[in-house]
Amino acid sequence: MIKPDRVIALRTDRTIFQYAGRCTKVYLHRDCTQVLREAGNLAAARKAAVRTPQLFEVKRIEGCWALTTEYVRGETLAQRMISREGDRAAVLAAMIKAQLEVQGADASFYRSLKDEFHSRIMRSMLGEDVKVFLMDRLTGLEGGSTLCHMDISPENLILPEGGTQGIVIVDWECSCRGSAEADAAASWLSLDLEYGRETAEEYLQLYCSAGSALRKDIVQWLPLVAAYRLSDSSRRERELLLDVISGTYKYGGSCSI
Repeated sequence: MIKPDRVIALRTDRTIFQYAGRCTKVYLHRDCTQVLREAGNLAAARKAAVRTPQLFEVKRIEGCWALTTEYVRGETLAQRMISREGDRAAVLAAMIKAQLEVQGADASFYRSLKDEFHSRIMRSMLGEDVKVFLMDRLTGLEGGSTLCHMDISPENLILPEGGTQGIVIVDWECSCRGSAEADAAASWLSLDLEYGRETAEEYLQLYCSAGSALRKDIVQWLPLVAAYRLSDSSRRERELLLDVISGTYKYGGSCSI
């Protein structure tokens, strides 16, 4: 039994804690293949020269599967967002810079985003008519070949102590090979859930300005990303995600956001 130095985070299906310079994520309801997939995603990103924590091991702790990595000492962009409210644009710019670096890395190892979306949406609790609507939209969108983290948010970006290494990116569970616009839509949803619509919209404007993406192309992915995230959402998050999906469905495919 590991005695943690401190608990870093508590989630509905996992606990993350620090001990002896390491970070361990213990999953309550995940099988071995899911945890090994996350480990593989992390290892592939590190091999592609993305700044990530070093992977140490996957093992069982008291009957639960666990992933252990290096513990990165520093400040998350979420902490900086809270402590420097007036500098929100700078925090979002740093987040986007890290995201674009990820999107430029080799994605050949990763599973198809469209295949993963298809699987999750069809297994969801959504009505059959909504599933058909979402599948039609998914079929009509370009799959892409970009490395998509699918949860680039201030909570998953760490500024290491000393600040010389650049931002370290954690939590590679959902990463896929697909559309950069889908990756941006996932970040928009994360920001909207945690910080509100104003912050999410500021991110979207900055993201489009930083590259060649168009707002309309990113918004097309929002109901699909919302459906993809339903199974791992809290009750509060689920309400907003369902609003995004139902709003798009209600208005015949044009997102009302």
